[in-house]
Amino acid sequence: ASGFTQISFNNPQVINAKSGLPEDAVESIIKDDQGFMWFATNKGLCRWDGISVRVFQHDIADSNSISGNYIPRNAIIWDSLSKQIVIGTDKGLSFFDPYKLVFKNFFANKDGTMDFLSGIHVVFIDRQGELWIGSNLGLIRFEKSNETFQSFPFDQIFDQNPHIDKKDLKLVYDITQDVVNDSILWLATLQGLLKFNKYSNRFNWFYLEVDNFRDELNSFNKIAAHSNRKLYLGTWNTDMVVFNTVTEKFELQFGPYTTVGSNFFPVPVIPFFQKSENKLWVSSKEGVGVFDTKENKIHILHKFMNEAGRGYSVNITFFEENEAMWLASEYGVFRISLNSQFFHNYFMEPIDENYWFLPTSFYEDTTYKRLYVGYARGLGVHYFNLKTNTFHVIPFPKGHFNEIIVRDILPIDQDNLLVLCPDGIYKLSQKRETIVPANVSFNESPKFIEMIADPKGRIWISGYNIGLGWLNKKTGQIHQVETLNNYFKENGISPGINNIAIDKYNKIWFRDYESYGYYNPVDGDFRFFDGSDKMAPLCFYQDKTDTIWVGLHRNGLGFINPEEPENGVQIYKQGYGKSIRSLLKDSNGCFYFLTSDGIEKLSPEKDRTIIFNEKEGLVKHDKWSNRDPSLPGLLIKISDGRFVIAYRRGIGFFSPDSMHKVNESFQPYINSIKVFDKEIPIEGGLFSKRKLDLNSDQNFLTFECSALALNNGNDISLSHKLLGVDRDRVGSGQRSANYANLQAGNYKFIVKAESKSTPGQVKETVLDIVIHPPWWKTWWAYFGFLILFLLIIFSIYRYQLSRVLEHKETIRLKEINKMKSRLYTNITHEFRTPLTVIKGITFEMRNSLEKEEQKHCDDKLEMIE
Repeated sequence: ASGFTQISFNNPQVINAKSGLPEDAVESIIKDDQGFMWFATNKGLCRWDGISVRVFQHDIADSNSISGNYIPRNAIIWDSLSKQIVIGTDKGLSFFDPYKLVFKNFFANKDGTMDFLSGIHVVFIDRQGELWIGSNLGLIRFEKSNETFQSFPFDQIFDQNPHIDKKDLKLVYDITQDVVNDSILWLATLQGLLKFNKYSNRFNWFYLEVDNFRDELNSFNKIAAHSNRKLYLGTWNTDMVVFNTVTEKFELQFGPYTTVGSNFFPVPVIPFFQKSENKLWVSSKEGVGVFDTKENKIHILHKFMNEAGRGYSVNITFFEENEAMWLASEYGVFRISLNSQFFHNYFMEPIDENYWFLPTSFYEDTTYKRLYVGYARGLGVHYFNLKTNTFHVIPFPKGHFNEIIVRDILPIDQDNLLVLCPDGIYKLSQKRETIVPANVSFNESPKFIEMIADPKGRIWISGYNIGLGWLNKKTGQIHQVETLNNYFKENGISPGINNIAIDKYNKIWFRDYESYGYYNPVDGDFRFFDGSDKMAPLCFYQDKTDTIWVGLHRNGLGFINPEEPENGVQIYKQGYGKSIRSLLKDSNGCFYFLTSDGIEKLSPEKDRTIIFNEKEGLVKHDKWSNRDPSLPGLLIKISDGRFVIAYRRGIGFFSPDSMHKVNESFQPYINSIKVFDKEIPIEGGLFSKRKLDLNSDQNFLTFECSALALNNGNDISLSHKLLGVDRDRVGSGQRSANYANLQAGNYKFIVKAESKSTPGQVKETVLDIVIHPPWWKTWWAYFGFLILFLLIIFSIYRYQLSRVLEHKETIRLKEINKMKSRLYTNITHEFRTPLTVIKGITFEMRNSLEKEEQKHCDDKLEMIE
């Protein structure tokens, strides 16, 4: 915003423990290049996406966790070069990769080797990209190239001032670079201001001499450098001090302890950073403001108060350019929108729980520039002065009511207004300052509800007991419509007629509980329609056309065509607006519905709706009553073209021409993936296309889903679906999904984010999941099994074949043996027969020879034998 007066602190978005933070108190806020907000707390580091919080805390058993949980206000910074978050804690230094969600830590060792990292108060990156650290033991520089630390001790002796505690001087709470000289760093300590030349490593010490050291004017904890070459120094409990870096002298004190009257401010002021040429953002218990560096004055923009009514200070820690202002406090984070506050709201102070201030009617008095609001359980007839933007009340005469309920307000002539109450009609006269009973006669306990004037000036009145009637202005008599009353009596129906409207043919349209109908005063004809099937009108609206527009109960927008009254209410746009409690139409033909979601704008040409709610300034929660003040609510268009909403106990103005939705982007993502409740790292960033490869025993999965939607987190609806498992999309009310015992295969986990206020604006993110089967179910295992099977078959075949061949060989050998035996037998037989003959002849020859002849032939015969 170009001027601080344009910033509206009404209805800030609040992020606290109820949103998921580990505690309400938040020290500081930064933003990474993905678009996430990071909160430093005393109980860890928190990431905020507009919908959900993720907390990162120190875990002794996890080396990947943050070094410590306590993160001071100045000890967190985004390093755009390395794309890391640098965090100083009470235990050491952490570098955090927001893409991989991995910490790299440097701890303050117990052996004293890195004790200078104990109690880090500030981390600072200068314009040259060097990282500087302020701790309990002074100034340290981190060398990124070799990941080493260099400490710069301050050894100056302060004999001239015995009050100085050298230990406190080493407590560096903030660091900034000179706005002109890159070689100079300025250090805020508990004992004065230090000037450090980072090239010569030389210190200069500056101390504001004061009479009373208990004022702690030199206990600096915050430095805001301004382009005017001055440093604005915040202290713990005293004044803001101004130091001129050109003259190197203290110039000014501003706060509760100053002796200069014009520089007095009742509470300590903390400077933050430059807003413009002559402006500086500051904060105090009196509120957030802008310090004028020329006039040395503070312009308070908004005071934050707790439930006890006490003011508290906030840390102005981050600005989104042209988007939002982020404030950290002990009660949570406040996001102040800079460009979407369309509603200007005004409320009366609450009284007690007996006064509900339920709005029932509106009337604009253009003569006296007043906007009258009828309230149930108010204090009288309330009006808002359009000149002074203040509320006023005109009381009823004493003794008339136990509880005041104003049902309707209507002009009866140029000087008087009729005020309709359930059991009486009053007149507001004498320049609209006095309420007196009107001279009107009616039956006992009429339970009046509404009144309307027809084109002829006749005033029609509806009520629970009188049904429908009209007021005779001359006699003051209310005449009931007998035909309707007879119908009610014959059918045993209570004549509870509520809203009424009059078409161009003077037919009076009304609703009665779950039915509606019309009455024709010309011929006395009437007709009822069944409104139980989501067709019961909740409100009527008549524009310059002849059409009567109807807000329906859970069925969108309807209309009544006076040319076709027999058709009753017809649907114009279905599915929009839920239950429409009040409606208007602007000069461009756009409709505005008041529903439980907020104010819904329907553009017939674009055939879509846009919902405006808390983010645009509509008040949806009243802390005092713990209710939605916009319901039941009313809408009215006033003479200057503005639209007005009647709240409980207040009103809000908005211009229909300025009601446009800021182009808000959002992107769904998978926040975490767990296998058997053990988180696995996310590679490649939250928004990159990813694939998850899992083993067969990693088939119990838990997904945490969310969306990055800083501007419109409440407007985003999330759903998820696992293709192959879920038949339909599952609404992620808890933003989590669990799947057990998934079979091996390929899956797609789809997270869908959809804008509630802009139907049709949908985005998805897809995670490809592959669950690999066990090794025995893989293709190569099946191939191996096949080869093994074939080998077994082949072995069996070979074995059987060998047995068959062996058997055949055995048979063959037996046959050969038999053949050999037969051959031997035959051969021996053939040889033995002639030999026997020869032997017989030899024997006979021997016997025939003489002894002498036998001796001579014996050797020859034996040889033959």
